[in-house]
Amino acid sequence: MSYPSVPYELSWEAYLELEAQSEERYEYHDGEIVAMSGATNRHNQMIGNAYIALRAGLDAQGCGVFSETVKLFRHRSDRYLYPDLTATCHPFDLQTRNGVRSPFLILEVLSKTNTHRQMRFKQREYFKLPSLRHYLLAEQEAMSVHHYCRQDGGLWDIRFFESPDDCIELPELGISLRLGDLYAGITLDPEVSEAEEAAALYGE
Repeated sequence: MSYPSVPYELSWEAYLELEAQSEERYEYHDGEIVAMSGATNRHNQMIGNAYIALRAGLDAQGCGVFSETVKLFRHRSDRYLYPDLTATCHPFDLQTRNGVRSPFLILEVLSKTNTHRQMRFKQREYFKLPSLRHYLLAEQEAMSVHHYCRQDGGLWDIRFFESPDDCIELPELGISLRLGDLYAGITLDPEVSEAEEAAALYGE
């Protein structure tokens, strides 16, 4: 997801009220609200694929998986973020109606509009979550996933996956995410822009 060039300042109480009344989604960064932009077809399809691939295994474990319209609350922080996909086994998360607080997995799909600065900011925030064990960064332009896995001592190990048969293991739950399933139905050719599509359709 990308951010607009001009943010807005708001108290967190006003932010929560705005979110409750608006059909738009906004992240909240210490007083600054940031509108979330629309996603590409490929981005949306990858999130759907990940949701489907993880749902059955997580349901069997009594856990839940949520897509990009569910916000993440960071405890004792005035920051509310929208990951592309979160998975949680925490009973409170499964009972609440307005967000996730203790995810064990977060997946973000990278895009041309996600700057390194934005992703570093979100990664720092995610890594502060004591519940988080797996953080996945998936490319849109190529079959490639970076898997950050938290070790017992608190350090993060990083692994790279680039083959359809590669499996990202979630040993705590005895399930895995196969790259071929994450990228199912996706052609990794360059995407056609709206302007290029209009020109092709109308000969402009």
